[in-house]
Amino acid sequence: MDEVFPEYLKCVNVEIESSLYLLERYFLPGHFQGLDIEEHEWTIRRISNGNHKADMVKKLKEHAHKSIGSNVVGEQESLRLVLDVWISEMRQMNEGVKALKKAMVELAEQTEYFEILKSVPGISDLTAARFIGECRDLNLFSHYRQIEKMAGSNLKVADSEKFTGIRRISGIGNKRLLKLIYLMTTVYP
Repeated sequence: MDEVFPEYLKCVNVEIESSLYLLERYFLPGHFQGLDIEEHEWTIRRISNGNHKADMVKKLKEHAHKSIGSNVVGEQESLRLVLDVWISEMRQMNEGVKALKKAMVELAEQTEYFEILKSVPGISDLTAARFIGECRDLNLFSHYRQIEKMAGSNLKVADSEKFTGIRRISGIGNKRLLKLIYLMTTVYP
């Protein structure tokens, strides 16, 4: 896509299901120029759970008219074959990720902390499972500050004999856990 239709990458992430759906049908700017927006709008909405609508397809069509992609006369069949194999691999990888997430949740459900975490508004099964996985064994922690320290969200003070600085978040710790804690504390209505 970088060579034949680089503008495509600006409009949509190639790895998401909506993109895979479109790439199965079109891949060159000339193909996207003849794209019927109404024909694909509802399918893309359904696939993306409402995240992508007609405006994404319209942008693709507009960019296709002004594309700076290279001309691939005579190579279309081989490019289509490569793209089909890549799409198949992406779908297989996505299925593997789904199975992995399901297994994580099943393992986390066996702990005593899973239901406690799920009872907090805004925390899904997967988020609770990820938190339990990042903390390894929650029985090892006797105070929440130990988890803060592990994540790197504890406060530190720059201190010398002559100067005492301001308190700042240390940032030294498990970045995945820190991001997860942030996501867990940000509840969307």
